[in-house]
Amino acid sequence: ESLDADETLETKELLDKYEAISVREQSAVDLLESMGIKSTLILDPTLMLDADAWRKLAAPIKLAKPYLLIYQLNPNKQMDKYAECLAKRKGWEIVRIGFGQSDRKKAGTCVMLPSVEKFLGLFCSAACVLTDSFHATSFSLNLGTDFISVLPGRFGTRITSILKLTGTENRLLTNFDDFDIVDRNIDKAMVKKLLRE
Repeated sequence: ESLDADETLETKELLDKYEAISVREQSAVDLLESMGIKSTLILDPTLMLDADAWRKLAAPIKLAKPYLLIYQLNPNKQMDKYAECLAKRKGWEIVRIGFGQSDRKKAGTCVMLPSVEKFLGLFCSAACVLTDSFHATSFSLNLGTDFISVLPGRFGTRITSILKLTGTENRLLTNFDDFDIVDRNIDKAMVKKLLRE
């Protein structure tokens, strides 16, 4: 992300009023540094608790078949079609976390606005998560759940940043004909070690 000259000047003046600034992406550190502003890179709150602590809060999910969990923030017909094809290939059900009426019309079971406990339980029990969300990506990494990330139209740097940090760039879907991505290895022990550090 970048700012134009007018935005840079105004942003610098406003940020200079703070004693300390923390950000969640390396790109933000670099952007602020280019303005002469020092900042500290910190973890997103989803990563401040380890998997065991999140699991203690999670509600148990009892479904007969393994499921593909969809957590989708942006309209994307290619992603919708991909989810259906992937689930069919793997023999998975589709479970979708929904926010609005349009989510109810999509394939699979829609869980509308789940409680925090159920939300966590859905991530803990999923065979795989398909998402265009940074937070769903980070929860999946933290919980050791298989996942596939799709970049949203905007704000994709947060996703690419955490994938790079954890060595899981191979789980970024860039081609909606790529169904082998789900079988690419995630070194979960290494991810856990990196997140702990």
